[in-house]
Amino acid sequence: MKLLLRVAWYRFRATFARRGGGYLSMVLLIGLIGGIAMGAVAGARRTDSSFPVYLASTNPSTVGFFSAIDDPALGLTAGYSPRVLKAVASSGPAPTRRTPCEHWGLTGR
Repeated sequence: MKLLLRVAWYRFRATFARRGGGYLSMVLLIGLIGGIAMGAVAGARRTDSSFPVYLASTNPSTVGFFSAIDDPALGLTAGYSPRVLKAVASSGPAPTRRTPCEHWGLTGR
C-alpha cells in the first residue's frame, strides 16, 4: 500500500507542472457551473414562495372559455361532439368554486 502511494505521489508531481493550467481551468469551469446551478435553485425557491401571494393579490378569473376548439360554426370541429356536450351539460350541478391557488394546490407559506 505504501509503494502504491509513493508511485501515485511521484506521478502527480511529474505531471502537475505540465497539466496545472488544465487542472485550473477544470476547477474554474466546475465552479462556474455549480454557481449557475445554485443561482437557478435560489431563483426557483424565490419564485415558488412568492407566486401564491401574487396570484391571490391579482384576483384572477377561475373560468376559462375556449370557443374556437368546439364551435362548428367557426369551421373548427376538432374535439366537437354534440353527445359529449350534452353529457357535460346534464352531469349535474357545477362544482364548488375554488381559488386558483386551491385548485393547483398552491398555498401561502
